[in-house]
Amino acid sequence: MSLSTAYDIARRPNKEQVWATIRADLKDEIAGVRRLRLEQPLSADNEAYELPQMAGRMSRPMQQMALSGLYDANRYASDSEARQAVLTAAAAAGMKLIDVERRVLQGVWPGLASFYARYRSSHRLPSLKRDWKNAITYLQKNQINETRNNNARRSPTSQPNTQPPLGIAPPPDATSEHRYLRTWENALRLREPSYASSRAGLARRVVLRALGAAAHMTASRFVEFGDRSIAVATGLDHTTVGSHLRALRSEEDPLVTLVERGRGTKGDLYMLTIPEGLRQGAEDLPWRKGKIHALRPVFRELGLPAAFVYEALERTPGLTTTELVGQTKLSRTAVSESLETLAAWNMVSRNGGRSWTVVASTSLHELAEYFGVLESVAGQLQRYRIERVIWREWLSRNVNTVAELLSPTEDYPWEAYEGPPDEWTLADMAFTTTM
Repeated sequence: MSLSTAYDIARRPNKEQVWATIRADLKDEIAGVRRLRLEQPLSADNEAYELPQMAGRMSRPMQQMALSGLYDANRYASDSEARQAVLTAAAAAGMKLIDVERRVLQGVWPGLASFYARYRSSHRLPSLKRDWKNAITYLQKNQINETRNNNARRSPTSQPNTQPPLGIAPPPDATSEHRYLRTWENALRLREPSYASSRAGLARRVVLRALGAAAHMTASRFVEFGDRSIAVATGLDHTTVGSHLRALRSEEDPLVTLVERGRGTKGDLYMLTIPEGLRQGAEDLPWRKGKIHALRPVFRELGLPAAFVYEALERTPGLTTTELVGQTKLSRTAVSESLETLAAWNMVSRNGGRSWTVVASTSLHELAEYFGVLESVAGQLQRYRIERVIWREWLSRNVNTVAELLSPTEDYPWEAYEGPPDEWTLADMAFTTTM
């Protein structure tokens, strides 16, 4: 039944025997919810169900199965085999039993929950725990066999590897670039009040932050990413990004300068510039600790004001609403509404009085997964990839160009096969999967 109907029935007078029967029937669910809310550590019994040495990421087919409950009947004969496959994939990805329970109980994985719908409510969590134990046992056996096979192939006479690890060496002036970018961030802090809290101003603030995040990732003040890449990092439409970039580079004493217009498959080349009027103040300000965020996935759903308020509380816990207005340069109404939204999702809480602080136990990644943001980003990246293919085909037919070979180090297309790493931000998804 619906929640409102259930609430109407529950608030009517009922005998104590009825409540005792309900509590006894739901004791496992109640205990699970209490453990999730209180973030209690796993018991010794549950710790036996964990496999800490495993690490990885769930494949996208398994994530889709956990979300939708749909599976290939030619591969899995029944719901039991399908749910066992999901749990095995989750265990192999380094998840714990409490992580899976949380996703089932909070509705993040309704597909996996539907596989247990045929059981009575009191038997669902025990069945989940039993299936999880089977998954752990299966993975442990595979690990033992793999270790034996690897040992058989090893040779004690093998020569040591004298090659340096693969990777891109930092440029020789990486330290000076880092200092320059940190000073540019201070200039951005000084310039942000001029954008106030208008809709266009908020968008331009997050576009500038995306450029700063891209510069840090490439260790260079020169940024060459197209509008679509910045759109992924900011949650904006790529046409909106283009209009904001044109407005930003047309400002008096701009923070970004167009060095070269895009040609062919290359995007516009921008340089992060410290205006002369802000240089002295930017150099005098201390650098902020931590990385610059373009936009974290969950705030695609919660909005830009909430992102700025949350970031301010991360940097300076215990701020009041009035202090947050001064820190974020947002209107008091926008700050108050953002705090209500963040508090509703247990992302921030009051410290007894008027001050606010971030709830560290609330996972931004799990909320983004709950809102379906990662699926939306994957769809956006796939759409942009198709548009880039169409653009390359048009260039090949209409422009005389030298054929470009794919780089051997081209990023793995996770959005086609599996989910992104938990620690990734939108900037990581945008600036490491372009062109």
